[in-house]
Amino acid sequence: MKLISLKDKQEIILSYIRDGKSQRQISRETGIDRKVIRKYIKKYEEKRRDLINEGKIDGNTDIQEIIDNIVERSKYNIENRHKRKLIYIML
Repeated sequence: MKLISLKDKQEIILSYIRDGKSQRQISRETGIDRKVIRKYIKKYEEKRRDLINEGKIDGNTDIQEIIDNIVERSKYNIENRHKRKLIYIML
């Protein structure tokens, strides 16, 4: 499984929106599965729709701002993690 960098996510969205490439074409060029590409594009479209509905942007807002928001690092919930004690054994 190939790890996808934040830059790759951004390039996928830009290729789809700015360059008008199909999901299949992006998949062929990047080697990333179409399901993953579809997920990122769907997330972009949902975020854009939410921002328009909230009145934070209008239909003409720069796509780069939305893309930057989408590709930011994931935030993980660490509240339910159990602490682990590490024991070092010297031989």
